[in-house]
Amino acid sequence: MPENVYEKLRELLDTHPVGCAPSPEMIEILKILFTEEEADVAISLGFAPFSVDEIAHRTGIASEQAHQHLESMANRGLVFAREKDGVWSYALHNTIQIFENPYRKIVRDDDLVKKLTPLWQKYKDTFRGNLGGETTSLLRVVPVQKTIKAGAEILPYEKVYEMIDQARVVGISNCPCRE
Repeated sequence: MPENVYEKLRELLDTHPVGCAPSPEMIEILKILFTEEEADVAISLGFAPFSVDEIAHRTGIASEQAHQHLESMANRGLVFAREKDGVWSYALHNTIQIFENPYRKIVRDDDLVKKLTPLWQKYKDTFRGNLGGETTSLLRVVPVQKTIKAGAEILPYEKVYEMIDQARVVGISNCPCRE
């Protein structure tokens, strides 16, 4: 059963345009990141948010238990969580986000990173070969019928400080690829 639930989760991730090619490394990654119970809840998710009650109904477990699993996964960056009009809803992150988020945590688990990094390094060639699939382009140009001036600018420290100071939200994280 455990192997099956992780394979089902991988198959669900593979339905996203980013994809999730089969490999022993991916199954090991999923086992490290998700408990069996969490993987079982995760396979009831989609890439658009569902309410806790809907997820609980899909998994056949109590809402309270589903919410605990979902919050645990959200805290580790495995699922997207939002509260809208007092209702919590959750969605599964795609493979790239599942790769990046454990490295982005400000207080991160270095033992987890040490376990994951060699597996992701082995998996990257399999993943790149599958990225976007044959019929779905992950990246594409959308014509807007308008000329856009391209340019790069080196900003002085004072200007950058001013921009950060005026921002409503600022995020700082480690670069997963560099890690």
